[in-house]
Amino acid sequence: MTRRWRRRRPEPSYTPHVPAATRREREHTLALATAPTSIPLARRATQLAFTSWGMPPQATALGAALLIVTELVTNAVRHAAEFSPPPC
Repeated sequence: MTRRWRRRRPEPSYTPHVPAATRREREHTLALATAPTSIPLARRATQLAFTSWGMPPQATALGAALLIVTELVTNAVRHAAEFSPPPC
């Protein structure tokens, strides 16, 4: 009788173990209008959040995060504006 052994999949190396309390402290929520003025606001809010969490302002990762947020908010404003109700 032969027994097959299965390899366990390793945990992803990019997922650091962070205690739940720390994860909760690093959440940030921002509601934005579907207007072009929301793009710099989202970028500034992201920069403030990351620097308040201890990331240096000149960090490469911060620049990448700001670029990603800018692209996402730009796409959301561009494509969601036509489906949003008009401002009151």
